[in-house]
Amino acid sequence: KRKILKHNFSLPGSDLEDEDNEKREGTEADIAALYRFYSKHLEMPDHKDLLTLYSQVACNGFTVEDDELFQMGAAIYPDVALINHSCLPSVIVTYNGTSSEVRAVQNMKPGDEVLISYIDLLYPTEDRNKRLRESYYFTCDCNECKTKSKDNAKVKVRKRSDPFEPQVISNMVRYGRNSIREFRALKNVKSPSELLEMCEQSLEEMGAVFDDSNVYMLHMMYQAMGVCIYMQDADGAIRYGKKLLKPYSKLYPPYSLNVSSMYLKLGRIYMNVERRSEGVSALKKALAIMEVAHGKDHPYIKEVRREMGQK
Repeated sequence: KRKILKHNFSLPGSDLEDEDNEKREGTEADIAALYRFYSKHLEMPDHKDLLTLYSQVACNGFTVEDDELFQMGAAIYPDVALINHSCLPSVIVTYNGTSSEVRAVQNMKPGDEVLISYIDLLYPTEDRNKRLRESYYFTCDCNECKTKSKDNAKVKVRKRSDPFEPQVISNMVRYGRNSIREFRALKNVKSPSELLEMCEQSLEEMGAVFDDSNVYMLHMMYQAMGVCIYMQDADGAIRYGKKLLKPYSKLYPPYSLNVSSMYLKLGRIYMNVERRSEGVSALKKALAIMEVAHGKDHPYIKEVRREMGQK
């Protein structure tokens, strides 16, 4: 359960003590920017109160995303914010205008707890819980975290007659995590061609040990696909996107928006390069997930049907 209840804005700031130095420095810098921008026009809380409020909002806010999971903003939804986390969520939160909507993605009985995911669920248990501790100050004890049932598939290595030593695999996992951090740090600094080269180099290095369905491989493929889309390289985007679909469908929970967004991206690329049959096929698969997650009357559903030429 969260240590900070999301609906309460008068809670003590004890969790500030849990922030690491780098994160706290970033928060302090953001607050300083707020003072510079607003202090001349608004009556501002003192520094301590603002730090507490800022941390509560950062911990309890929702990232509002479109149908392809591009970030559009952030919002606080006090009622929805009371829902606890699970790596096997029973419901999903989507957005319609300025409203949030909650729909079941599992069969539920009266009395079952409503659970959402606070994080991207692609990654293995250790990575997920590191993210939860850093952002929400707790460790998950859901059944998936207890059994780690998908961890082996998520860090799958290449098959060979002479199996890799555990230390080789451990070192490559460390390399994969470092590659992800490095890309995140440099994505707004380097040029698209340099970023694509970073992706390709890390994929080549990891590919000597990891299977293509390994989540660290998938992460860099996803980044490479995004760079290709930015560079208007449809062939490159399709090549990476096709490699992502099957493992995404296997590793993410049912009705995941990460899966539907991938089908949407690919479907729209196919349509743009006049590969209509492949485009319609991908959009249909996106629609099957979105009708459950967003509801059949959502504007996104109507837009996808329009793109497919349906009423």
